[in-house]
Amino acid sequence: TRIVFALVLLIMFLLTWYGMFREARLLGYTTGIAVVVPPIGIMIGGVVVLTILVLFGSMVSPLRVFGFPILSTYPNTCMPTHPELHGLLCYKPCPLGRHRVSDVCWADTQENGIGTPVGLSPCPDGWNNWGLVCQKPISCYSIDDCFKNGKCGCSGGELWGRLNDGGVCPGPQDAGGLPGFDDWYLRWKRAKEKDARTKKKCMEPSGAHDKERSCEEQKLVEGAVHTERIDGLCYKPCPSGMTHVPLMPYLCVKQESDGKPMRLDYYDADSKVPTMIQLFGFINPI
Repeated sequence: TRIVFALVLLIMFLLTWYGMFREARLLGYTTGIAVVVPPIGIMIGGVVVLTILVLFGSMVSPLRVFGFPILSTYPNTCMPTHPELHGLLCYKPCPLGRHRVSDVCWADTQENGIGTPVGLSPCPDGWNNWGLVCQKPISCYSIDDCFKNGKCGCSGGELWGRLNDGGVCPGPQDAGGLPGFDDWYLRWKRAKEKDARTKKKCMEPSGAHDKERSCEEQKLVEGAVHTERIDGLCYKPCPSGMTHVPLMPYLCVKQESDGKPMRLDYYDADSKVPTMIQLFGFINPI
């Protein structure tokens, strides 16, 4: 389109010049003056037209014919290589997955909800549950073991804090509250370790699929949504292809091929100043 338009303008210029040259010769001007005067006249006419467009073009801008741009005035005159206007400058489009704010292309993020408190880790099998602390039962050797086998004394009694490993997710909020959380979490964990159901209807008898979740177990697993532990809180998993933003896990961002989150900021200061007028969507004369 540009090449055709340039050729049309060139042909119009040559025809106009030739016509003015013939008129100058008929009026008796020398050949040198007849050759020089037409381009000067065309230039003066072009300046007058551009001045009119600058002064009065805003009254009709943007002017389109059948959707094709004819005339645009400042500031909507960004060139095709830098089509996006931000502030008073024209920029290139940001890479896919980013949006521009001034000269920075920020990564597109998605809200993922605030975090919820973690739950207390379950006590090891056979240990005593003392609320925030687990205690290993104390066992002592008998007198006979001491005299016959040389095994004397007692073992056990170690204490282990239920938040020593950071706690577990999902937490009490997904369980409906703190009361009964320990039993709920153990049932959820056992159900999570099983395979997902292959049938949607719940018509088979209990235990028909030992390796698959029952309907109740499937409902239990789906009801727990804050299953990822990050910075001491439980969060919802990010959508497929996205991961949590470091230090802001309530936001999800695109995951790169190496598994790391996309960098949030990307500076692109390559900008252009919009011109006063634009013709046909790509000609920026002034």
